[in-house]
Order: sequence, then C-alpha cells, then structure tokens
Amino acid sequence: MLTNKIKVATDSISYKTKLQTQKLSNERLTARLASINSIGKELEACFETIQAMQKNRISYGTPINEEQKTSLLEAINKCGQCISDLSIDDTIVSVFKMQTDVIKQLLSAHWKQSANSYSEEAVSYLTILSDLTPDPKHSNDLLKSIKAQAATTTPNQSTIIKFSNDVSAAQKIVNQYKLEPIVQDFLFKVKLKTATIEDLNSDVITWLKENNLTKKLLISF
Repeated sequence: MLTNKIKVATDSISYKTKLQTQKLSNERLTARLASINSIGKELEACFETIQAMQKNRISYGTPINEEQKTSLLEAINKCGQCISDLSIDDTIVSVFKMQTDVIKQLLSAHWKQSANSYSEEAVSYLTILSDLTPDPKHSNDLLKSIKAQAATTTPNQSTIIKFSNDVSAAQKIVNQYKLEPIVQDFLFKVKLKTATIEDLNSDVITWLKENNLTKKLLISF
C-alpha cells in the first residue's frame, strides 16, 4: 500500500538525515537537512493520526486520495535522493513542506467532520440529560471536552484517545436512560425552558418516575 511505502520512505529520510548530518559542516546544508527531517516528522505524525482515527473507529477512510499519495511519495523519494547525494536546495525543501502542509490541511478538515459525526448522538442526548444526571458537573465537563477536541485543527494520537474515551463515557451515561421520542421532545423543551404542564403527559411522567427524576424538576410561573 502507498501509505506503508510513505511511512517507510519517511523513516528512511530520517535515518539518512542523521547519517549525513554527521558528515556535514556546511551550515546551510545542515539547516536544510534539519528542515527536511522536521517536516518528515510532521508528515509521519499525520499518518499516525489517520491510523489512530481508523483504529478507534472514528473514521474508516482517509482524507488523502491515491493521486495525492503518489505525488507525496514522489516528493519524499526526491528528498531521499537529494539527501544521499547532498544536492539539497531550498526548492526541494519548499516542495516537501508544501506537500506536507496540504496533508495537514486535509487531515484537519477530515478530523473535524469525522469527530462531529462520531460524537453527534452522544453529545445531542447528553446535552438534554446533563442537568438530570447524578453528577451534572461531570456530564457538562464531558460535553465541553468532547466539543473542544472535535474543534481542534491539530489532532494527534493523544487527542484521539481522549476524545474516544470521552465519547464512550458520554454514551455510557446516555445509555442509562431509555429516551423515547416523546421524552426527548420534553427534555429538549426543558433545556430551552419552554416546557409547559401540557408537555407532562403520562408517558413523560412514567419515564420521570422510572428514572427517579420527579424531584429534579421544579414548576415555576
């Protein structure tokens, strides 16, 4: 697979960079090698993040199409060749950085879309339930954390692990309650402070009793 080839190629660049840096005294070449090595690490982190998203089932696809992978692999191979024969120039570094920046932008957009989709149900239900749960502060803190991580533009493996754990925790809370559509509608109105006595039908009252929530709701005029 091209993804594996890219990882092997970036590892090779990192190895070759270390070898050649030891031989160079020219500051400009050393700086270029350092730049390529740094960019390579950023690129490798991007692919590790994509793999982590797939492993945690946040996304089953990749934001990079085959044409982009091929173009990226060509840029990486060019860097590797230039490192080997010490023909590195600023253009080589710039092209490699440009390719990597494109991948980072694609990953950022892919993460935002995938994370929002993955957490949508848990966030939606916990939002209307949070103040009724045994620990409202914990529920609301979970919501804030999930939303903040989903909104980040620089996801990494740590972000993904915490995000996945937070969504699982939120879903676990939600699963404790059986939310029929009529109950969801009632809770949504309660959250917006637009619920009325007419909304307290027999199904809603039964649900409140079953979940020991009757004392959590106050009537005001």
